[in-house]
This record gives sequence, structure tokens and C-alpha cells, in this order.
Amino acid sequence: MDQMCGRSTGPPLLPVRVVAARLGHADPVITLRVHAHLIRFAESAVVEIFTQALDQGSGP
Repeated sequence: MDQMCGRSTGPPLLPVRVVAARLGHADPVITLRVHAHLIRFAESAVVEIFTQALDQGSGP
């Protein structure tokens, strides 16, 4: 699975390799190092989405 990155108020999460190519980075590792804070945000956002989905599905 490809790692994803994105912004809290921007477009949906995108594969890092796509973002790296768009930014002109020769290697997606450069993108990951520079923009690691975005990936951490994405991870916490995914946890929140799953938590909400599980809470809604656990009704009476």
C-alpha cells in the first residue's frame, strides 16, 4: 500500500509518490521527510473517521 499525504483543509489524501512527482522530488523519501507532519495528521484523521463510523454502527 502506498503511503498517503494531504492537508487538513485541502484536497483528499494522495499517494506520496504522486505528490513527490508533482513537487519535482526525485525520491518520495524526500517528500516524506519534508512533509512528515502531514502524514501524522492524516493518521490521526483516519483514527477519528474510524472511531466515528464504529460509534454510529454500534447503536441500540
